[in-house]
Amino acid sequence: MTPIRELALSSRSSWEFQDLDWLIPFSIITAIQLALWGVLVRIGFAPVASFTLEGRLFYFSICAMMGLCYYVWFVFKLVRTGEPDPIGQSLSAARSNTPRILAAFLAVWIAGLQSVSFTALKSAIPAVDPFWFDPYAAAAGRAIFGRPSWEVSHGILGWATPELDFIYATWIPVQFISFYALVTSRPSVHKSRCIITLTAAWPFIGLLMACGLSSAGPVFYDHVYHSTLFAQLDLSRAPIAHLTSIKLWTYYTAGTAQWGSGISAMPSMHVGLAFWLVLVFRHSRFVWLAWAYYMLIWIGSFHLGWHYFIDGPVASLGVMAIWKMTAILLPERGSTETSVGGREVQHAWSDAGC
Repeated sequence: MTPIRELALSSRSSWEFQDLDWLIPFSIITAIQLALWGVLVRIGFAPVASFTLEGRLFYFSICAMMGLCYYVWFVFKLVRTGEPDPIGQSLSAARSNTPRILAAFLAVWIAGLQSVSFTALKSAIPAVDPFWFDPYAAAAGRAIFGRPSWEVSHGILGWATPELDFIYATWIPVQFISFYALVTSRPSVHKSRCIITLTAAWPFIGLLMACGLSSAGPVFYDHVYHSTLFAQLDLSRAPIAHLTSIKLWTYYTAGTAQWGSGISAMPSMHVGLAFWLVLVFRHSRFVWLAWAYYMLIWIGSFHLGWHYFIDGPVASLGVMAIWKMTAILLPERGSTETSVGGREVQHAWSDAGC
């Protein structure tokens, strides 16, 4: 079956309204984040995030590039099926799928707003609740291993430090591509649950839980607590982590907020959202790859000193709790939809998300 026929079989009335299942909660949660940011700015707790025009242009340029890649791939699929007028058919498909394209466009735009507000609110955590949980998180790791968890991982995987450093740095592009592929995929309950879980994880895990368990992480421990507990943590073979930690500490001491700034260890959003990928791919034949990526991000989180050993599991449990709650809000509507939804991202770049 050709991609254009696959699209034609999608009833506009069914998928148009189904995209609202995730777009409305996404918009509401982001609006609440923006409002909270405004309140904290007004009372002097949160910084006014400083995002340059170049930074905004870069973000939307990347989004446009992803959209162009999607379109080119779709045209390529039409050519492969022998379509005599691939450009005309692709434009016809775009017109018939206007609500779906609009939903994806709004999602990318709203995601940018959520990212801006999250960065500013994350930077405000130490002002609202000064760092205090680090000694307890560090003690938990020592109780499990008898010594700091990073010492254990360096003893076993010290040779792989550069590789773990690189893999950990792929987290942002992997998340971005996964999100973009998901919002452009065919509507389903699985898609809606995945997007709502991701949207809710940022404020509930990355902000509320992070504020309640305010911690800086091993790489900043000695700076914050004026100790030498992590003085032996060597990042000389992890240049990305080393340079990033210097930049983050500079932003922290200057009290400024740039995209990606803010210091918070518990719980680990890196690990939590790597686990989110496992949920996204749970019915896919690539789920093993998602599990492998999750484990590498978790190991890298404490190996590189960003987090304590327990930060990752706590975040993963939080993501799972949100995922379970989405099942109450959006119960499965049939076995067919569930089986298709499980393959959303796997086929997002082919057959127009089918």
